[in-house]
Amino acid sequence: MKDVRPVPAAVPEMASCWDLLQRRRKKRRLSFGCGCEALDALLGGGLSPEGITEISGRAGCGKTQICLQLLVQAQLPEEQGGLGGRAI
Repeated sequence: MKDVRPVPAAVPEMASCWDLLQRRRKKRRLSFGCGCEALDALLGGGLSPEGITEISGRAGCGKTQICLQLLVQAQLPEEQGGLGGRAI
């Protein structure tokens, strides 16, 4: 008969939204810039690298251009406001 070992819990420990916010604030960076000061200001400092951002709008309004700019920004070194190529 094989030894049965307890399986670690797949669900992380419970945490309130406040706790999650505090943990996130302790991390190095909450957002990274888009390369456009006006857009960064509108977004409250930039986009979160830990989440999903939906960009929507009518045809021809620049959605693809913003996405391409974000791809370039993510590849820039951290000293230049990028993510140092650590983006998927």
